[in-house]
Amino acid sequence: MNPFFDKNNLSDNNIQPINPSAQFEKASSYLSLHHSDGGITHTIHSTPKNKKTNDILVLVPGFITITDTWDIFLSNIQNDIEFYYWETREKGSFKPNGSLSLETFSKDRLTLDLFELFSLLPENRNIILIGSSFGGTIIIDALSQQLISPYHTILIGANTDFKVPWFANILTKILPGKLLSLFKPLVKLFIKYIILDSKNDKTQSDKYSKAIDLANFTHIKYTVLNYHNHPQLHLLHKIKSDITIIGAVHDKMHTIEESNETVNLIQNSKFVQFENNKDTHTMPLVNYFTNTFLS
Repeated sequence: MNPFFDKNNLSDNNIQPINPSAQFEKASSYLSLHHSDGGITHTIHSTPKNKKTNDILVLVPGFITITDTWDIFLSNIQNDIEFYYWETREKGSFKPNGSLSLETFSKDRLTLDLFELFSLLPENRNIILIGSSFGGTIIIDALSQQLISPYHTILIGANTDFKVPWFANILTKILPGKLLSLFKPLVKLFIKYIILDSKNDKTQSDKYSKAIDLANFTHIKYTVLNYHNHPQLHLLHKIKSDITIIGAVHDKMHTIEESNETVNLIQNSKFVQFENNKDTHTMPLVNYFTNTFLS
């Protein structure tokens, strides 16, 4: 247990959801997670009255992800399992303690954030941990250091080398966040036509576009500077817990080749293939999760 951290650091709050259109939020509560450096991340917590399992789900969404992305999945399991949807520091809901800096968004700091969240969860309950994309990056760092011990981990679109295009890296280094935000239209076009397979999965492009519109580019700047070129393949052999890797054939941002490589390097892992990125967040994932953990 972190000596600077106790259960009083997870408290009710009156924050407004970033994206109140997500249905699962309406039956959930909002919690402030006060970290050991004074920063505050936000968590959406749901506890069903007649749950099917005593397990707890912790979901760590991807980079600047908004709640809409996970609405179908979480709404469909909300009556069956208690869950925490945790927003990491690069998201707009993060509240720093003082001015922002590189250290505020360092790799060690975000890994410690996850440890601090886990330190508040009941020790007698199994924790099922889901991480998508950048959420998986943070989870891999924590697992490889044995900071957390979930019952089972699901990594969706495993991202073992956080990279940004060379021009974005240069702009991030030289421009403040407010000026970076002026490039939103170009970022959306680049992602839609260069990075993603919009022909086979238009939904992925639409959700990234909405997330970019709502993003805090100062948070993005410091996170990208910390994580750019952060390879993790050399860490995977250190992970001992059971892991499921989910990849999608038509997800160009998180390639199925990278997912397969990740599976081959983690001892207790298996691979599950989906068709596209949308399937990894919607009913196909609901069906897989229900059959695997709620039956």
